[in-house]
Amino acid sequence: MSGHSHAKNVKRTKDANAQKKSFSFAKISKNITLLAKQGSPALKTMIEKAKKENMPKDSIEKAIKRGTGELKDEVSLEEFTLEAYGPEGTALIAEGITDNKNRTISEFKMIINKYGGKPAESGSVKWLFDKLGVIRTNYSEELELQAIDLGALDVKKENNSIIILVSLDNIDNFKDNFDISLEWVAKEYINISNKEKIDSLVKELELSEDIEQVFVNTKL
Repeated sequence: MSGHSHAKNVKRTKDANAQKKSFSFAKISKNITLLAKQGSPALKTMIEKAKKENMPKDSIEKAIKRGTGELKDEVSLEEFTLEAYGPEGTALIAEGITDNKNRTISEFKMIINKYGGKPAESGSVKWLFDKLGVIRTNYSEELELQAIDLGALDVKKENNSIIILVSLDNIDNFKDNFDISLEWVAKEYINISNKEKIDSLVKELELSEDIEQVFVNTKL
């Protein structure tokens, strides 16, 4: 009698979940170390994120100590921004943290080429985007009015959520009351015929241990 082993399926699922969690911890750990090194106020938010992901307390403390220099580590972390043109002329920006920029660039180029895209020189894609503070949270009319009063560039309601766009020089007015992220926001979004292809490209880039965020000028 043919069939499948439920025990094997459970183990495979557990292994996949464990691998995914380990992958997430590695990314968070890099962020904590770099933010601690920079003395950034965003460190507190990243530590809270680590706790929500159930990252072990010991791992969080080690990441902080690597950043402050209390724990000696030969690995040097640096932030990066890479640019490319994807399928159908889409513009793409990837940001992250790496301990080996040559490895990261090589992997980035390989994935871009796989989907018929073309890596681009620094600055050749950025002009199609604006670097802005972005707030995503549950919608309320009070929140919308507050954002407008504080000088938001744009406020968009999407179903039960609200997206608030803030210029970089106005972030200080928002950061005490909102969880704000820095993102490359396309000045214009283009329509393409094969969204599945660009979606697959973005997802594969996001699976890279070094890449934190990917931005494109088309709606996925």
